[in-house]
Amino acid sequence: MLLLKASDDMPIALLPKRAESLVINYRRIEYRKKHKRKGRTPQERYAYARGIWKVNYILDSLARDRGYNSEYRVQEALDALIKDGLIKGYERIKHWASLDRQGVDFIVIKLNGSKIGIQVKSSKRKAQEFAEKRRLCNGENSLHIKVHIVVVLTDYTQIPQLLVEELKKIIQRD
Repeated sequence: MLLLKASDDMPIALLPKRAESLVINYRRIEYRKKHKRKGRTPQERYAYARGIWKVNYILDSLARDRGYNSEYRVQEALDALIKDGLIKGYERIKHWASLDRQGVDFIVIKLNGSKIGIQVKSSKRKAQEFAEKRRLCNGENSLHIKVHIVVVLTDYTQIPQLLVEELKKIIQRD
């Protein structure tokens, strides 16, 4: 048996027919070893990134909807406080207004005319992050009013009276 070592400079035509296919396969294997693909192809990376983007988009839209629903529930609770005569009124801050970016969703006007701010959060974790951020910047806002954080959880969707009671505590505290 004759063993042939195929090198890159050996012409295939000089080899016997049986050895020709072996050399071609050997060269193909060596080429693959040298040019082994590292990571994903651009098409694979794009498909992966697009899939992650879709998942993030869906999660962000769910969180945004939960935030809008929470603000709506707080607005309903403030309407109930007006009917009960515990506050004069309130103002809902428009999204992306300067006060909204400073962390105020509602300005509540108490019976004595003083104002307090309310920031609505839909999760305890986001409420803690917001409180920490406000503590680091000394809670400054352009109206120089105290801002309270109201966390609206699923309990309040079932029992709106709990949210009204929480807001009463905040209003009577200050």
